[in-house]
Formats: sequence, C-alpha cells, structure tokens
Amino acid sequence: MSLDSVFRWPLPALWALFAGIMVAALEVGRLLGTRAGAKIDAEARTYASGLQAAILGLLALLLGFAFSLSASHFVANRDLVTEEANVIDTAFRRADLAVEPQRSALKAQLRRYLETRIAYYTPGLDPPGRQRIDEASYSL
Repeated sequence: MSLDSVFRWPLPALWALFAGIMVAALEVGRLLGTRAGAKIDAEARTYASGLQAAILGLLALLLGFAFSLSASHFVANRDLVTEEANVIDTAFRRADLAVEPQRSALKAQLRRYLETRIAYYTPGLDPPGRQRIDEASYSL
C-alpha cells in the first residue's frame, strides 16, 4: 500500500484508526505497568518520572516548532495569494491601455487565467486535475 492511497481515505476514518491505535497502545502500556509496578523500587520510580518530564518537555518543544512553522507557512501562502491577486488586477487594468482588438483578446485571456487559478484553489481537486489546471495556466 502506497502513501497516496492513505491520503484518499476519509479524514474521520483516519482519525478513528489513529485514535484506536493510541488507545490500544495506552492499554498495553497500562497492563504492562501494573504487572511491573510492584517490582519497581522508589529509586527507579524517580528515574522514570525524570525521564517522563524530559520526554514531555521535548514533546512541548516539538509542538511549539510545528505550530510556529505552520503559522509562518500560512502567512507566506496568504501573502503569495494576495500578491498574485494584485498582479492579475494590475494586468487587467493595463489591458485597458491597449487598442480595441488586442484589448478584448487580452481581457478574455486574463479572465480564462483567473478562472483556472480559482479552479486550482477549489477544495477536493485531485492531483491530476491540479496538473491539468497548471498546464492550462502555463499555456495562457
């Protein structure tokens, strides 16, 4: 099974699968811990709690970096979309400076390009569909 096929699963099914795996791992860990709990002395418990604190600290650091990267990615993506919209608007306004036969052709071509860009950002579009839209926008 390739990774592509996993991305085609519905999101609630993926969530349920991962939640089930986590609950099963938690239950196995709890059972193993209760069996070994009576055999562990106080010094080992102190060592384990220090290790647990270190692991949770690293997890918090990892989550902080992940949220920071996703926030910066969102801002960069928003800026790129805004810049592209401004470029399209400028090109459409500059098309008014052309003489009439070219003006209509330029505006029609810009409208087709704009429609392909809007279709590209439509949610639920499969990768081959995005590739076709990319090819169409490059041909314009």
